[in-house]
Amino acid sequence: MIAPLFGDLRRPRFASLLLVVAILAACAQPPKADLMVPEVTAAPTARGAKTIAIWRVGGGEKTGEDQMDLSRIDDQAFTAALSGTLEKSGLFRRVVVGDEGDYRLEAQIVSQELGRPFLEFKNVGELVVHYRLYGAQDRAVIWQETIESHFEKGFTETFDAKERERLVIEGAARENLADLVSNLAQVVH
Repeated sequence: MIAPLFGDLRRPRFASLLLVVAILAACAQPPKADLMVPEVTAAPTARGAKTIAIWRVGGGEKTGEDQMDLSRIDDQAFTAALSGTLEKSGLFRRVVVGDEGDYRLEAQIVSQELGRPFLEFKNVGELVVHYRLYGAQDRAVIWQETIESHFEKGFTETFDAKERERLVIEGAARENLADLVSNLAQVVH
């Protein structure tokens, strides 16, 4: 009578242990550019008349393949998210990557931090990006600012810790890019 009782109790524990091991063994996932683009519309009614070139993006990091690595935004993904955000904003007639535009935008990722709580059940992400807007004609700095953004996600939204890390850094990027659009709307219009 005692043996079956302990046998039944051990199965849920073993299944729970397997679940924990599977979650911890997952590899870090790189953020997806399209999921970093915020829902923004800054232009009042019509698209802006000028163009903007995403001139330089730097400071990004590749996501590693080790289990202990964190999800990281690389330069290519951030450039794509930045381009998508500026196109969606309606602030500019056209957005290009390169140096042919009425304005040139430079973005330097200063830091991307991801909190890995031990006993808390939420992840917190922080993204700090320094932006500079140049006039294309004289290449003078028109505007510059460092934007710091935060985003958090609880374990109830997804039990997969690596996916939660990716979602948190994507959320921090969305917040950062939304703040960028708000700032640019005041400068270019």
